[in-house]
Amino acid sequence: MIKFDKVTKKFGEIVALEGASFEIKPGEFVFITGPSGAGKTTIVKLILREYLPTTGEIKVGEHDLTEMKKKDIPKLRRNIGVVFQDFKLLTDRTVLENVALALRVLGKGEEEINKEIPKILKLVGLEERTNLFPSQLAGGELQRAGLARAVIGQPDIIIADEPTGNLDLATAWQIIRLLQKVNKMGKTVIMATHNFEIVNSMKERVIELDKGKLISDKKKGKYKVR
Repeated sequence: MIKFDKVTKKFGEIVALEGASFEIKPGEFVFITGPSGAGKTTIVKLILREYLPTTGEIKVGEHDLTEMKKKDIPKLRRNIGVVFQDFKLLTDRTVLENVALALRVLGKGEEEINKEIPKILKLVGLEERTNLFPSQLAGGELQRAGLARAVIGQPDIIIADEPTGNLDLATAWQIIRLLQKVNKMGKTVIMATHNFEIVNSMKERVIELDKGKLISDKKKGKYKVR
């Protein structure tokens, strides 16, 4: 469960998020949408505890982020997989090595790594790209590798921050379908996006922001861009 209670985040005089309150239940698929500068990435960084709120409270599972000590932040983040717009793959490592790194960070042994990687690469359709480097992959393949890295540690929460921003529409839909598949595995999926075409085409919950304010929170199938 993720809970924002009257959360405001300021950077000096700039209000990035103002008085936002919402709850996301385990297993939900939620879009966070709005134009550039609306506050989408601010919410992502608050959930990851990269930012502290100026006022208000944030809870993620058992963690109270406003009271959390720095030494406990890694424990929080181990339960959150992140898919980035710009992929953030290590260019000098293969697909297999990039994905394996996520498990090594968690302290997993080689036997478990060798067992889990083929399964996750099959899930995202990259089983034939295992030994290729990022420079040898197309944009959609790069994002699928990023998704594999985010999911392989079995986190309960997957956050996708503008994951389709650098992709053409057809490739973007491939990533969306994979996120839906991950959601059906029981993961909570939060996708920040300003792609209203995708949002309007799906029947998922939508939290809409504008200029740092939460202006609507629509349940499945009830959202249309205005």
